[in-house]
Amino acid sequence: YAATAVIGKAGYGTISEAWGMQKPFFGVYRKKFRESSVLRDFAEKELIHQEIEENQLNDLSWLKGMVFKKSVLPTRENNGANEIALQFLRTLAVY
Repeated sequence: YAATAVIGKAGYGTISEAWGMQKPFFGVYRKKFRESSVLRDFAEKELIHQEIEENQLNDLSWLKGMVFKKSVLPTRENNGANEIALQFLRTLAVY
């Protein structure tokens, strides 16, 4: 939670961590990974997001064009852990 942003390879784990912590995500998407388009679509919709190419990551040129499309402050009031806990409690209350 101390990070300002998440930077790295775009995969399920990395994107879900950025989403869960409500942090901007700067990601490199693998061209031959069939799920990349789904992950990219999710990141563009749900995160402050910027795609970077691998060569840009290596030479740090992506830093020059860093743009935040939305506020860097968290915008979501609820999170997955709280939602699961509430659903669990609601389920137990039925019995």
